[in-house]
Amino acid sequence: MKRSGIAESLRHEPSIPLRCIEATLVPSDNAIQKMPSEEFDRWLKRLRISLLALALEAEQQVALYPTYVEVADELVLEFDECWRLLKDKAFSDTIAFHQEAALAELDGFIASVSGPTHPEVWTIEALDNREEWTNIRRLATAAADTFGWSKQVPSRVFGSFFKIE
Repeated sequence: MKRSGIAESLRHEPSIPLRCIEATLVPSDNAIQKMPSEEFDRWLKRLRISLLALALEAEQQVALYPTYVEVADELVLEFDECWRLLKDKAFSDTIAFHQEAALAELDGFIASVSGPTHPEVWTIEALDNREEWTNIRRLATAAADTFGWSKQVPSRVFGSFFKIE
């Protein structure tokens, strides 16, 4: 079955089909809901933008957000949101093993440098000066490459940001 839309245009290997017409999600109340392919396509596009943003140099990353936003946090939170949804077993047949492995490696590294014992990683200065961010960029680029997504500056990032004074 040929698939149209964003998922078709974003996949890397023609031999690996994206078979997700509808994916089943199991929310906390154990009720079963269907995710239409259009919604899956939106999440895949968000993942693409998130990976490309993580792969950028610090100056470009900072330029994606308003000045009052914690850029390092937002970059990682956006990836985390997309990855957590897409790695759900409901999507296990929609991305190739090597793509999932690259995403899991990035996620694992981020987890290893997160939390209260690593506050120095999550500053604006860290984006430019810390080896952890060099590794995040390398892993994000590698993950994007598995999908065939070229390194480019996303035109926007997701999220609404409100300045509270």
